[in-house]
Amino acid sequence: MDKLTISANGVTLTCQYNPTDLTISKSTSYRLNRVPHKDTPKENFSGGNPFSTSLALLFDTTEAGSSVHTKYIEPLLNFMAIDSKTKKLPVCNITWGQLNFQWGKDNLTPFSKCVIKSANVTFTLFMPDGTPVRAKVDVTVEEAEDEVAFQNPTTRTEARKVWQVRGNETIDWIAYQEYGDSAHWRHIAQVNNLDDPRRLRAGQLLNLPPLTR
Repeated sequence: MDKLTISANGVTLTCQYNPTDLTISKSTSYRLNRVPHKDTPKENFSGGNPFSTSLALLFDTTEAGSSVHTKYIEPLLNFMAIDSKTKKLPVCNITWGQLNFQWGKDNLTPFSKCVIKSANVTFTLFMPDGTPVRAKVDVTVEEAEDEVAFQNPTTRTEARKVWQVRGNETIDWIAYQEYGDSAHWRHIAQVNNLDDPRRLRAGQLLNLPPLTR
């Protein structure tokens, strides 16, 4: 079987993973608002939902005869422990053979910035003394937030955001999501020196500094 690794907080776990298929899900939230005297409602997008996928993992310590729970399951569940300071789940990196993915990217690179949202553990093999030595784990992983803060090189005090374009997002829609007014697309275009603001590509990074007053 192929090997899959999950890393977080300086800990790396390796398990067997050989699926027949792999499904990655992505959706966008929106509602339809009725428009007076028109047959077609207006779409009001509230933002994209994170990429997610489910993985069926197998952990085995039969050869060593040690507890699979102690070696693998406990550390894996620790990846789901919310940090007391940040109030967030640990960000994980998942690598699997030659076919690895990065959320929202066309190229094949490692699973990047994801969190484990759920894990269902089934112990399937035990030693005569009851020590568990094999476990199947169904985990659901989800894209972690992808906002990066950095300092304006001019003022060194103005915080910025970086927006990663996904799917068919348009610059006016992004302006509405960030600033509450689609007319501020010009601000985004100017800051990012966009030659053609109407043509954004998936994975493109846009700087979104605060509006000047």
